[in-house]
Amino acid sequence: MLPKDYYTILGVLPDATDAEIKQSYRKLAMKYHPDKNPEDSVSEATFKEIAEAYEILSDRVKREDYHYKRLYTYNYSFKKSPTITPASILKAAFTLKNMVKSSDPYRINRDALSFQLEQVLSEKHLEVLEKEKATAINLEIINVVLVSAKLLTIDLLINLLPKLTKLANENQVALDKIDILVNQKKKEAKWEKVKPFIAVGVTIILCIIMYIIGKQ
Repeated sequence: MLPKDYYTILGVLPDATDAEIKQSYRKLAMKYHPDKNPEDSVSEATFKEIAEAYEILSDRVKREDYHYKRLYTYNYSFKKSPTITPASILKAAFTLKNMVKSSDPYRINRDALSFQLEQVLSEKHLEVLEKEKATAINLEIINVVLVSAKLLTIDLLINLLPKLTKLANENQVALDKIDILVNQKKKEAKWEKVKPFIAVGVTIILCIIMYIIGKQ
């Protein structure tokens, strides 16, 4: 399991006050609560992470213990961060992909999906992937992430684009796959904009036809 950064999950700094932590939690909890996102496993997973982070950071004793465990071992020597590997990041990408597959694509919370994808492609993870130079795994991560990203809106996908491009590391095959999805999402966005006008036009035409038939 990849180590969790509760401050990143809640979107606050390590020196955040109790009030700031509570405010951020309430905002995120309302956005991703399962009651507002029924049958959406991605939102459910996101909400659980947010609730877990708040449980730890809102309790002074638990928060201090969290800081201690992140920094020190039982014998008071400095503790290394839990190992993050390209394989563990790929596994996280697959886990998210499976959650997306089990969710209703028409009801999934796209903001929650974007939140989870940002976690998979966090700066810390990208640093590991760049350092390890595991090209094959990096390309597989891109492939898996793009499957999940198909449900994002074009705006959310654009936000993820710099990280995907960085991970592709000038690999033309990967860049082409990213471009294909971006272009597809741009077309979908244009269609969503004109669809209401087409619907109105068709309705007007049908009304005219029915009026003419009624006059005969």
